[in-house]
Amino acid sequence: MFYISGMNRLVLISLIFFYVQNSTAQNYVPFPDSAAVWVNATLVVNQGFYGSYTCANGEDTLINGTSYTKMEDCITGDYRGAFRDSIGRVHYVPVDSTSEYLMYDFYPSPGDTLLYYQMEFGPELEEYIVQSGDTGTIQVNGEDRKAVTVGIGTWIEGIGSTKGLMMSQFDNVSNYGIWLYCMSANDTIQYGYSVSNGWGSPGQIINLPCDFYLDNEELSLNQFDVYPNPASDKVMFAIPGVVESVELIDASGRSFEPIWSFFNGEFHVSVESIPRGFYTVKVRTDKRELYAKLILTN
Repeated sequence: MFYISGMNRLVLISLIFFYVQNSTAQNYVPFPDSAAVWVNATLVVNQGFYGSYTCANGEDTLINGTSYTKMEDCITGDYRGAFRDSIGRVHYVPVDSTSEYLMYDFYPSPGDTLLYYQMEFGPELEEYIVQSGDTGTIQVNGEDRKAVTVGIGTWIEGIGSTKGLMMSQFDNVSNYGIWLYCMSANDTIQYGYSVSNGWGSPGQIINLPCDFYLDNEELSLNQFDVYPNPASDKVMFAIPGVVESVELIDASGRSFEPIWSFFNGEFHVSVESIPRGFYTVKVRTDKRELYAKLILTN
């Protein structure tokens, strides 16, 4: 039998704490802060579904002296709050607020009370007590990720919740349902919902591309707008110069050349025969190339 003195015990505890913290930091998959897209799908009874599109573009903002990553509407560019990742815990500051709330905790212990921010019923804080068996791992694109069951949702590190970005983790009794339709980061789909298989699974490629992010400074300087957006059969735009070609490019790089015409000072593009999904519209004129984001829905 041997004994550890008070000072040595303190050193040993410090070393164990450092090892645990360092191991967590090394294995942790961070919440993506650039070229990331989250698509929440809302299914309304007898009305079909519509999507809500949130992007993180790597733009930082300073709130109360702390750096956060901005979130924005992928279509309109409207500010949707900001978040920061503190290795295992993701914190969120809502729009028109400087207060910070928990968004996700990927390393809780059984018995912990999670008090997190959600916008589906509120906005307000929602509470969940972690149960034994709620924590584990899940495979995403060939690698293990921490996963936490919260209500009927699953929090997956580097992705968020399968119940939707900042949505309630509990079922509702209304005539609608919300879930995470897809999520991608750096041109790689991390989570996808499959129409044929029901609820999604991490890393599963879905029938609609998720990433339509233009992560290129040169492209961003040559953007224009198309409308309506989302669209189903036709889009229009007005730009100066002589248009030589119009091309739609999906997230996998496939290219489509739609039929287009010029009428009453606007260009009209037929898109009804193009698969539904997210696209980059590339227009070549006699002067330069221009780019726009477009979503095609039914």
